[in-house]
Order: sequence, then structure tokens, then C-alpha cells
Amino acid sequence: MNKIVFFCFAIICSNTIMAQQDAKQLYESAKILLRQGEYETATTVLLKAIKQDSVQLDMQKDLAYLYLLQNNYTSAIQIARPLIDRNDADAQCFQILGMAYKAIGNIAECTTLYKYGMLKFPQSGVIYNDFGELLAKQNQLDQAIQQWEKGIELDPNFSGNYYHASMYYSINRQWLRVAFYGEYFINLESFTARTEAVKNKILNAYQALLVPGAITNVLAPTSFDKALALAICNYPQDSKPFSITIDTILLARTRMLNHWNKELAVQFPLRLIDHMNQLVSEGIFEAYHQWIFGNAINPAKFQQWQSTNASKAKEFQLFQQSRVFKLPQLQYYFVN
Repeated sequence: MNKIVFFCFAIICSNTIMAQQDAKQLYESAKILLRQGEYETATTVLLKAIKQDSVQLDMQKDLAYLYLLQNNYTSAIQIARPLIDRNDADAQCFQILGMAYKAIGNIAECTTLYKYGMLKFPQSGVIYNDFGELLAKQNQLDQAIQQWEKGIELDPNFSGNYYHASMYYSINRQWLRVAFYGEYFINLESFTARTEAVKNKILNAYQALLVPGAITNVLAPTSFDKALALAICNYPQDSKPFSITIDTILLARTRMLNHWNKELAVQFPLRLIDHMNQLVSEGIFEAYHQWIFGNAINPAKFQQWQSTNASKAKEFQLFQQSRVFKLPQLQYYFVN
């Protein structure tokens, strides 16, 4: 009798394992179709996988996302809404559901969702980012920047909050924070269209910060802002007009780096300063500088520099592609 029970149990287990394998294979096929833009076929395949394994969270999230891509917001909400209350829910569940709510203009539900998400995942940069975007679309920019700043403080390796903060401060001509957040952003997200947009904002910031007497007009509400202003604007200037070129910016940034290392490194340790110091030691700081400012200032001269300094340009490119720029916690200093 025991042998019969064992045999039946073995058959059940075997069938379960085979079904799970089939679901996994179907899911992998659906993901390939998703990447290829075959959304309808991917949805059909994924539904078959979910029929065999209705518990797997990632499959449910991808199904909701597929419905989003097909503008089927009702189905996306229907799939994503129960996910946020699951014990294994993650911040992406809130992101997908929030996208669906925003698509249909349900601001109230979306606001409630993000507030719940911040309670459940207080360290999630993506939720602060998305809530800030929602507020910005309602022209509540002062409330939006609070979310983006909080996202930077609590999840410093999520790039989106730096992007939005850079753009917000650019509009408000708070050039110190444009320069600071912008450079963090382009190191976290180095190869997108947003990268080029932010490089232009960083150039605007330095053009404003390096004019004679700029420090007297800099908004510096915190001790860190003041330290940053002194470091960046610590460029010998007189009252004579001068042209802000890539060379003058390089000299100013070199002086800033030296000043920070000598005067501020202990009080305000910064991953960005460590990064710049490493670039100096590797002999590619100028190439990094050209990457940030060269094309924004003068595309033709930037191409000429790359041709003349091909080995350094290549060395920096390889360095950039081989490293992951990661920020530690507790380096947020924009508090009074």
C-alpha cells in the first residue's frame, strides 16, 4: 500500500515539475517576443505560461506591462492592482500600476498608490521619481522637487531623480545644483539621449558660475551649497570680460578638485570627487572633461580633439565601459 501511495505521489511531483518547466520555457519565449516588439503574440504565450504557473510575480508584472504597451489600461490595472498587496511585491509593481493610472488620468488613485508605495518601500528611488513626475504634470513643481531630492537621498544610485532635479534647477537657474546633480546623472546614465541633454545643462551651469562675481549671486541655502560655491567659483578672476572656453572650464574644475581634496574632503566626502581623483591618476581626466563639455561647446573642435588624442579618448571610453559608477549611502548634504 505504501508503495502505491509513493508511486502516485511521484507521478504528481513529476507532472508538477514538467508543468513548471513548460511555464518557464513559455515565459522565456514571451520575453524574447516582447523584446522584438511582438506584443500580441507575447501576450498570448505569456497567458499560457501563467495558466500553468499563476503564482510567479515576474510573469504577472510582464503581463501587465504588455497590456500597457498595447494601450489596454483596463487589463493592465486588473493584473497589476492585486500585485501591490502581495508579500513578494516590489517597487516595480507600483511603477507599472502607476503608469496605467497616469495613462487614464486617474490622478487620485495614482497619488494614493505612490504614497502607499513609499510606506512599503521607503528606499525606492523609482517611486519618488514617478511621484515627482506626477506632481510636475500637475504643475506642482515645488512639491515634485521634494520627491526627487528625497529619492536622491534615500536611493542615490537611481538616475531618474538626478535627471529631473537637474532639469528643475536649470529652469530655476540654481546652477550649483545643476552642475552637481547633472554630473552625477551622466555618470550613472552615460549613454542615453538624456545624457546629452544634461551635458548641455552642465555647460550652462559652468558658464553662469565662472563669470566674474558669480559667487555673489549664487543661491546657497545650506553649508554644502556654500562649500560647493567656493570650490567651483574659486577661479582667479578680475573685472575684465573673458571667454569661457573648454580650457578655462578645465582649469576651474582642476582648481575645484584640488581645493576639495585639501579643504573639504574630510567634512564632505564625495563619490564624485573620488571618481575625478581616479581619472587624474589614470591620466584621463582631460578626456573625461572633453566627454562632458567638448561636444556641447564646439562639436567640430571636439571631433578634432578626439582625432588628435585618439589613444586617450579610447582609454577613457574603455574605462567608462568597464566600470560601474556606484554611490554610497550617507553622502547627501543638502540639508541645513
